[in-house]
Amino acid sequence: MIRLDNIKYPPEPVCSDGLIPEDFPDALEAWMQECDEITIVQLQAELDEYRWIPVSERLPEGVGIWLVLKNRIPETFRKNDDSVLWKGFAKTYTHWKPIILPEK
Repeated sequence: MIRLDNIKYPPEPVCSDGLIPEDFPDALEAWMQECDEITIVQLQAELDEYRWIPVSERLPEGVGIWLVLKNRIPETFRKNDDSVLWKGFAKTYTHWKPIILPEK
């Protein structure tokens, strides 16, 4: 889910005297550019967080539960003991990703 708490409100189009400030078009353009940049960064972060990670790139760390792909079929994989090695994991599975539960 995209978090928009970083985005500021747009500049005010009208001053207290009722006139539009001369720099309003530039300020609005700068604000829109900043919003675009923030949104792109947030979207890229979400894509990185939820993507399937090839086992050739890296393996899961620690203990936990992950979604894994075995012959293009997703299944869950649980590792309860950190002392267990990842030996054979890359031979069985091609990709993995963390299971991310929604925030409460």
